[in-house]
Amino acid sequence: MRNHLRPALLLALAALPSTAAATEPTEPKPAVQPLASSLYEKPANYLASADDNTFNVFWKDGIRFETGDEQFTAKIGGRIQFDWAFYSEDIEEVDPTRDFENGNGFRRARLYLEGTLYEIFEYKFQFDFAGGKDADFKDVYGGMKLSKQANIRVGQFYEPANLDELTSSNYISFIERSLVAQLAPSRSPGIMFHGRCEDERVTYAVGVFREDDSDNGNSETLSGEHAITGRVTGLPIYEDDGEKLVHAGASVSLRDSNNGMFEQAVGPSSTAGTTPDLLFTDPFAADDSTQIGLEAAGIFGPFWAQAEYMMQKVDADDGMSDMDINGHYLAAGYYVTGEHRRYKKSSATFDKTKVKRPYGEEGGRGALEVLARYAYVEFEDLRNGGTLFDDQLWEITLGINWYLNTNVRVQFNWVNFDLDADSAATPFDESGSAFVTRFHFWV
Repeated sequence: MRNHLRPALLLALAALPSTAAATEPTEPKPAVQPLASSLYEKPANYLASADDNTFNVFWKDGIRFETGDEQFTAKIGGRIQFDWAFYSEDIEEVDPTRDFENGNGFRRARLYLEGTLYEIFEYKFQFDFAGGKDADFKDVYGGMKLSKQANIRVGQFYEPANLDELTSSNYISFIERSLVAQLAPSRSPGIMFHGRCEDERVTYAVGVFREDDSDNGNSETLSGEHAITGRVTGLPIYEDDGEKLVHAGASVSLRDSNNGMFEQAVGPSSTAGTTPDLLFTDPFAADDSTQIGLEAAGIFGPFWAQAEYMMQKVDADDGMSDMDINGHYLAAGYYVTGEHRRYKKSSATFDKTKVKRPYGEEGGRGALEVLARYAYVEFEDLRNGGTLFDDQLWEITLGINWYLNTNVRVQFNWVNFDLDADSAATPFDESGSAFVTRFHFWV
């Protein structure tokens, strides 16, 4: 496939007009420098042949474009995640409103363009086509990279909270993020200031955001419903280029209630087919809420572990007690084939796994990773029909990841969940399980 695409790319790019200006006759240069004989690196003569007004094209985890002086860059990429899920549970028998159905579907089908202008301006456009409807906004923003210590970002992007939520779905180890990540804020329109120290061992981010339920980042009013969210992280241990490290972090989010009302829901760690919310509260009047998150992670060669705790205090305004939500998880994994989980210091999140022996190359069989995770979430004083209840949800997930190469993997997760629902019409404590598989391609 690579050999067939290369001539087509060269012909299409060669047709672009050169923008190089000349004040005197010079030897003509091609509008686009040739791709490397292997599309996995820059051409050998990249620096020698680069022209300030010439776009060079090469492959590095996606199709990249750069001017010779690197003043302008662009990267085109995307991801496809296709899931199958099969459920076995008793919850539906005692509560028909919590209905599970086997099924399959595209979890994500995304395209993006990102890059820099004049070296200091960043941009990204990412849209999701999963679901077969209009494309949804995901990351759509611009920013200024003034220095390592001070940067600005404006648009729609992740609020800085929760390691699991901030790590790209390309690089999370389980098919779905933990139950705790469902409590964390996700993408919101806003403005954020962020940076890191010179050796990137400490990072910070703080921003002002607006609650937004639309799929385009547009809000009709600027009154109320804002959030201030911040996160700080550190690497007390960082050795061998990340093969051994310890990460610690904390986040805080002060949030206005959406239209003066609060509601929250948590479902199982599977979305294929039909999955209901297992924990939820009736919407109720509330002024605001405060979220606090703690995070820790470690990489020790082929073994890794991470854990997070999150609590949320909701200031109720309905004449009843304030609502408390808290949750935690502990996850760990081991690369049987000797790889190690990678870490991105600039964002203090996990990064892609680099496979030592990609499938099909010199007899390689890819990389194999085994996983386990325990998670727990509790809703205290949730509302149901004007009465207060406490509900709990436990979950254990076991998984296997087969990385055919750095950009392709097949995942298998077995998820066992137990719900103690005092808020149900007939209180119950029932369990269920899901077997989920994902076929995942990304660039």
